[in-house]
Amino acid sequence: MNRKKNILLLSTFILLGSSIYGNDNLSQVDLNISVKKSFIENIINKELPTTMTDSGSGSQLFGGGSKNDLLSLGLNLLGNVDKKYTEKFRWNYSITRDPIAFSAKGQNIQGVANFNGTLKAQWDRETQGVDANLKGTAGISSNIVINKNWEIIAESTPIFTISQGTLPLKLNIYGMELKTDINVNKNIEQKIVSNLYKATDILDNKIREFDLRSLVEKQWLQLKHPILINQDYNLWLTVNPLDASYSNIVSDENNIGIKLGTNSQLHIYMGEKPKDLVLNSLPPMNYGEVKDTFNINLPVTATYSALNKELQKNINNKTFSLPLNSKLTLKDIEIFNENNNLKIDTNIALDILGFLNPNAKVISTVNLKYNETNSSFDKSDFDYTLVTDSTLLKFADKFLHGYIKSKISEKVFSMKTDSYITLLKHMAQEKVNSINLEDKAILKTSISSLTLKNILVKKNYITVITNIQGKSNLEIISK
Repeated sequence: MNRKKNILLLSTFILLGSSIYGNDNLSQVDLNISVKKSFIENIINKELPTTMTDSGSGSQLFGGGSKNDLLSLGLNLLGNVDKKYTEKFRWNYSITRDPIAFSAKGQNIQGVANFNGTLKAQWDRETQGVDANLKGTAGISSNIVINKNWEIIAESTPIFTISQGTLPLKLNIYGMELKTDINVNKNIEQKIVSNLYKATDILDNKIREFDLRSLVEKQWLQLKHPILINQDYNLWLTVNPLDASYSNIVSDENNIGIKLGTNSQLHIYMGEKPKDLVLNSLPPMNYGEVKDTFNINLPVTATYSALNKELQKNINNKTFSLPLNSKLTLKDIEIFNENNNLKIDTNIALDILGFLNPNAKVISTVNLKYNETNSSFDKSDFDYTLVTDSTLLKFADKFLHGYIKSKISEKVFSMKTDSYITLLKHMAQEKVNSINLEDKAILKTSISSLTLKNILVKKNYITVITNIQGKSNLEIISK
């Protein structure tokens, strides 16, 4: 049997970007919806250059905290009499900002850059003026929520602070020494904040344009139909999402996102297609605790009739080589339940040395006991009964029964599952690395571990329970 077909456990389910917490009946499906930090950086960079300069002349920087109200009146009168006098008061500043740094707390995300610079103000007629160092911060603060109608809403505002916003200045005018202030804060703030408002409008509109409801609802309503995830084995996945919630903003080295989750019932079945589920439109979105990693406990159930059909397709009439130029053919095999033990009836045909052709029926009884710690069936009980008309086989079984039983137990029912599970993990990872969703978002999933938890033998079916851990992220494509 091709081992690649054994990826019947989850490859398609993870395509849903899911993360599952809880028992077999109720699970929490979580993922991150994120955008590249560079997307926000580019918006801010466009409106807030790395270096900003400005200059001017006149007395417009005076006041706004003047220590001499008469000075403002005097300068205004002086300007009316001798306009060139006040125009010769010249000023300029140059500011350089650092790269933007992001931080997230609760439902708020901030992208802020520190800046440093210098201010020079000089009165040409007299050697009097001021030089000062400037420093501060500028950026954007955004509160991001998902309303009950699944709309992502961002409300962004500028961030601006500056030190040395008001600088003292001594002036000597016609022999009179007067004190005033230079209010550089207002001029710089008007220039920077007006640009930041442009950036906040662009950012909020870009986020609003991403139609989360349409993207999710289309997939949500499809979940009422069982999903055929493996045609070779007739494997059907059922996912029954019950509610939806989101929680705090998350931030890593490259991405900014918000966590989304839903309580769901899920199962994989082998055999006939299960009945459709009753699913209505999306439930209201609520704010609540959501994890950003997944821990999947997924049951996979197969009826004995479904298993036997697959065995008929893949095992029946298979021939295996034996030593001494002999062969063994598995004519047919059937699995069923007897007193909560697996019963395996196998009809075989032998070709011994090219001229002996005995037939036999092997009736096996297995009490499966999976040891999760050792990843093996090392506590399973196994025995078999040989039914045959062949004197040769009866004679061989009489003397070799214990040896054959121990070898089968050792090779089959006590085997380590690690290598198969590792192969399954790698195959599943290849399926879910990166999936494009309608050119609107990219679903990326990383599987950190995949383990076999247990095997349950019931009257009419067998259930295999697996555990998968990892992380899923839905990255919005920024255009």
